[in-house]
Amino acid sequence: MVPAMPPEPSDVRAHDDAGLPTGAPTAGFSLLGAWRLPSTAGLAGLRGGLLDTLEGEGAGRVRDVTSQEVVLVASELTTNALEHGGAPADVRLLCDSRCYLLDVADPGVDALPVVAGVRPAGAGGFGLLITQRLSESLGWYADGPTKHVWATVGPHPC
Repeated sequence: MVPAMPPEPSDVRAHDDAGLPTGAPTAGFSLLGAWRLPSTAGLAGLRGGLLDTLEGEGAGRVRDVTSQEVVLVASELTTNALEHGGAPADVRLLCDSRCYLLDVADPGVDALPVVAGVRPAGAGGFGLLITQRLSESLGWYADGPTKHVWATVGPHPC
């Protein structure tokens, strides 16, 4: 008997990837900062700006959340936006008394976000999976020609 060949990466993705829940995040968040990135070359500046903003907020405003988690989630969402949705990517950092909200918008409303399923080594595509594991909630919605992918990061579900 000849063993079955492993599926090609595209076959694996089509079978195992999962879409994100749709819907806007809850209201009640205050804007802490906003950035517009025309390309991935701006990611270092985004990370620095987020760290400066979080340190200015005392980063203790929401307990048990590290600045590095917020920065990693923002980096993953922004990289995905630029790679799959196109430029520019508009990043907003918001906060309420319980958690941070990262909202990343891009013009790729037709490029639906999906969480990676099984992947062969080196195939990539884990940005939303990492985000899902670090965040309390994750979703997306369209606002006209703009797609928003958002995540809340904090000690309590929002």
